[in-house]
Amino acid sequence: MTDLITLSLLAFGWWYLYRPRKQSRRDWYRNVYLWSPHWRATRARKLKQVGYKCQACGVGGRLDVHHKNYQRVGRERMSDLEALCRACHRKEH
Repeated sequence: MTDLITLSLLAFGWWYLYRPRKQSRRDWYRNVYLWSPHWRATRARKLKQVGYKCQACGVGGRLDVHHKNYQRVGRERMSDLEALCRACHRKEH
């Protein structure tokens, strides 16, 4: 049942993401996708893969998982993601 809910959320999200308005895509990404069980599991896998350290400076602590590109949102490869501390994440943007 949980998988069906996750799939429904992602299907709705893809429709919502690829609507013509850019602001709506960003809103969906921030307010729906980043809170989904799929993203939380993907983020946890990435953090575990890099040993809970920033990939830019090597510091531990609170880390963000940054999308290098948004082409595969919802079906990300680990190579599409980068674990960064807040300072390095700000520099990246």
